[in-house]
Amino acid sequence: MERYLLQPTKSVHIHVSHQRKKGVSTPLFMNNDEIPSVQRAIHLDIIRTDSMLNNQKANVDENLKKARRKAYSIFGSGYKGQAGLNVLSIIHLYKSYVLPVLLYGLELLLPPERIINCLEAFQIKFVKEILRLPDNTANAAVYLLSGLLPIEAQIHIQALTFLHTICSQDRNSIEWALLERQISFKSVDSSSWFIQVQHIMWKYELGTVADLADNTPKEGKMEDTCTQGGS
Repeated sequence: MERYLLQPTKSVHIHVSHQRKKGVSTPLFMNNDEIPSVQRAIHLDIIRTDSMLNNQKANVDENLKKARRKAYSIFGSGYKGQAGLNVLSIIHLYKSYVLPVLLYGLELLLPPERIINCLEAFQIKFVKEILRLPDNTANAAVYLLSGLLPIEAQIHIQALTFLHTICSQDRNSIEWALLERQISFKSVDSSSWFIQVQHIMWKYELGTVADLADNTPKEGKMEDTCTQGGS
């Protein structure tokens, strides 16, 4: 495989079924040794399970736990009150240390709105405490005062950035071959990652994945295109 070296001792097999009734898993072998079949595994700190929905739920729950621990380890009880840091410093620390933990890997999983709402609730509650705002403050006011983007928008930005990275690969690479196959054969209602990103591009009027692949903007210009599309 291109640039990949599989480690037999670290490799496991997860049987993914798209049907409600799970079928029989076919044994897989590597170097004449059967690969262990498991229901859950972690790769690059991203949890993998036997279904995409379980992947999304498991990773969001884990990210929330890690983000809370990170927030309390950095701020403790000193981010509120007169003895705490100023608001701009706290927002900067949140964006630099807590937010990456909260969103880790979600540009690949693209969780649905009902799962994103859990992340949104965490961010809104945290920012309200920072700004010492009442609980009934509108979310729009919270984002206007803090300068932060909603969680969904930040996931979309990361997904589009990752797509741009794939489109910038050599056309003989595995990544490019996978992109070309997915956008050629998958329908618009497919659960393929590329098709989901296509829906994101349509939402912001950014064209199609195929157009982006054929005319990939240089580094630095993609952000300008996204800004114009979202305005």
